Amino acid sequence: MDNDREVDRVLMNIKKGNKGAVSLLVFSAQMQMRLLVFLARMAEKAFVPNKTLGQYQDFLKKTEGKYQIYNIPVPGWHSEKIAQLQEMEMKLEKTESRAAARSLRKEIDGLKKEIPELAQLEKLGITHFVLPKLNGRANTLQVAVGKDSIENFKAWYMNHLNDTLTGGSLSLEDLKAFTEDNYSIVNMPFEGESVKEMQHDFEVMGINYSILPDLSVGDGNTQVAVANKDQEKMNSWFQMWREKQLKEGNTPGDCRQISREAYLETSEVDVEDYIAGTDRKYKEADAEFAKDGQTLELSGKSIKNEHSPEFENLKKDPGYVMVTINKKSLVDSLQMTEALRCEAEKYGMFLSRLPGTWGENQEILALHKDMVFEADGGATYVAFLPKNEEARVLACDGKPQRREPGDVLALYGRVERGFSKVGNLTSEIPEELQKGLKETVQKASGPVEKAAEVAEKAVKI
Repeated sequence: MDNDREVDRVLMNIKKGNKGAVSLLVFSAQMQMRLLVFLARMAEKAFVPNKTLGQYQDFLKKTEGKYQIYNIPVPGWHSEKIAQLQEMEMKLEKTESRAAARSLRKEIDGLKKEIPELAQLEKLGITHFVLPKLNGRANTLQVAVGKDSIENFKAWYMNHLNDTLTGGSLSLEDLKAFTEDNYSIVNMPFEGESVKEMQHDFEVMGINYSILPDLSVGDGNTQVAVANKDQEKMNSWFQMWREKQLKEGNTPGDCRQISREAYLETSEVDVEDYIAGTDRKYKEADAEFAKDGQTLELSGKSIKNEHSPEFENLKKDPGYVMVTINKKSLVDSLQMTEALRCEAEKYGMFLSRLPGTWGENQEILALHKDMVFEADGGATYVAFLPKNEEARVLACDGKPQRREPGDVLALYGRVERGFSKVGNLTSEIPEELQKGLKETVQKASGPVEKAAEVAEKAVKI
């Protein structure tokens, strides 16, 4: 599937659901956008609760789009309760009676406590987003974990796996105790019937082992913990198994030791893996949108002028600061990829060059068009920047850059006079920054005189 084509316009107003604008983090990666689109489609088809999309957007904001999806094996009855929880949350959204809704919320809260995986992640403060369970009877749960929480998550994950071991001759805890932690994890290049054959042979040969949970069912591999003292026996067995496969005309893979980290990494999945693992009806519903050319549209946005009621309302809001953006020097001269330009148009975003940045180091200020107004006959824009929130700054390729509110505000001139003179306003850049800008430009290609001229113009923006 063409990912560029799949980065559709996402629904701003899902019926009975979230009404917030899509986060600016959609710029950061197509795969994040792909999941956002998929969840919106599932909500539109009433396959998942409407609130799911908003929860994912909140997760993106909290993690700045930096996360990893993990496949977590769970007992069958946990899997059933997770699916039941999803159904109850959808039922709650359709419940109009306050009394019935209150009763249903209590049931939902009680059910969550019966699903230890969810309760434990919450208790440990791990930043996560539980993806909708759309893989039917599969006893797995997919959870996106914020990068800052991954180490804590992995520690929890190993404990969880110890509790859900499929077993072998020994449980992993027993194997650890029996061998005094002298064991290795081995990746076997087979699944299914060959595993049963291996178990039988290992027990006959007296090999101490434990089969670890398969964190990636269907990848053709099985992970086994084997006592170090039994490694030679295991190698001999594998050589016999390999020769047998070759005689039967098969091409077997290799047996290799892997680290604990490498084992946990087998549980990592990407967005397309998650979608591909969903049941057929969900994949067919997803495909319908692309086939029919359907998109989940954001309402189109155009930039209003300074005489609009929206401008006056923002002007009175103490949480915002008005700044001027020169159209010619900061908007028309902006350099960015065509993909980013298209994304901005799709999502109603206004992009401008951050003063003092250009070339390879150019940075882009991204604002929703609701926050920007035309002034001075269109030669100047007036934007409203939040005082206490991080400004959304992007690299040329759309990758988010962290910037403190004050750092960005310092680059712009605040509006302190009537708009008849707004075109004459200039940004007041600190003296030390002006010096840094000139030094940067002088390193650029071209005559020094031209570079100095550019720098002088830059600090007057």
